[in-house]
Amino acid sequence: MKIWITSVFSFLTLFFSAAHSAPFEEYSSNDLTSYAPQYTELEFQQFLEQFKQPSERPKRGTSEYETRKATFFENMADAMKYNAKSTAEGRYPTAGINSLFDIGVDDFEKNHFGYDKSGFKHKKASTSFTKTIVSSFKYSGKTLPSAIDWRTKGAVTPVKNQGQCGSCWLFGTTGALEGYYKRLGNPLTSFSEQYFGSCNGANPACQGGTALDVYAYLNANNYTLCTEESCPYTSGSGIDYPCTLEMMNKCKQIQIPNGLKIRTIEPGDDLAVMEALLDGPVSVAIKAYLKSFMLYKEGIYDDPECLKNRVNSLDHEVLLVGYGVNEQNVPYWIVKNSWGDQWGEGGYVMMRRGKTGEINDQYNDFCGITLDAVQPISPGK
Repeated sequence: MKIWITSVFSFLTLFFSAAHSAPFEEYSSNDLTSYAPQYTELEFQQFLEQFKQPSERPKRGTSEYETRKATFFENMADAMKYNAKSTAEGRYPTAGINSLFDIGVDDFEKNHFGYDKSGFKHKKASTSFTKTIVSSFKYSGKTLPSAIDWRTKGAVTPVKNQGQCGSCWLFGTTGALEGYYKRLGNPLTSFSEQYFGSCNGANPACQGGTALDVYAYLNANNYTLCTEESCPYTSGSGIDYPCTLEMMNKCKQIQIPNGLKIRTIEPGDDLAVMEALLDGPVSVAIKAYLKSFMLYKEGIYDDPECLKNRVNSLDHEVLLVGYGVNEQNVPYWIVKNSWGDQWGEGGYVMMRRGKTGEINDQYNDFCGITLDAVQPISPGK
């Protein structure tokens, strides 16, 4: 297996090295065959062995196998093209082999997001819930640390995987709640996305939603959650499972004492988001449907395409766990995704921070990351 990993990843490793030293013209042709390796079926098989469970691997000789193999090779070529373009434009080449390399853009867009504000179910919530929302938090002017990372403070659970289900809104929100519960002095506890998705009564897990939909449900149910261990995630195949008596009986309940307030952050105020992070992780929505995001492997993601039409393109809810500045003085956000730990940097993506978009765009952000930021806070805040 180690031999294969070296050979299959060598095309990207060598490309990274060459891209930093060779002129872009060598890689600018649309015909990649002049410098791309000739991929073999063996490489695809070994990719499946490394990144897919046995039940997820297509049978050799089937049409599914051939389609996914062709997609795998196409994605490898597209990763090289993206990295070449990034290097020519002075950006880090962030694409590389990850667990999504055998799916196409249609599958990616259909099955891996779930942020949906169109229904906005929480608007039907009780007056008691709406009173808990502290709207439009703005930067106070206080001095902020140069970096913060809640992973180092033990307030972030391991990376999870939403599978082929539009349930990102659940994962982004439980992550914020896990951090909040830890900050109250409790052991770090993984909360159940499945229980919310099955039993909230308004939004089936795979049909999409927002963080406020989850908080509305919590408000109506005494801020009681289930542990992940007692109610594990089962909707990864895209099936919405109903709430059953068995599920409710197995749920190990944890109640957040004294309830919550919900802080929404002024759209486009990146300093306000940074200040909010002093109080713990924040749920954020981003524009994630770009293929360059699907192919992300490492480094600070900085595709200029992610600056375009962000306000109307938010489609994926994730968890913001910190920020920092790299050795080249490039600022970034630390984002926990819900596509498993074999995507990106162990399931995380470093996203460019503080970058503006189109001309006359009033928002100071990248991929829309500051446009819908929500955070649980103490009732005393």
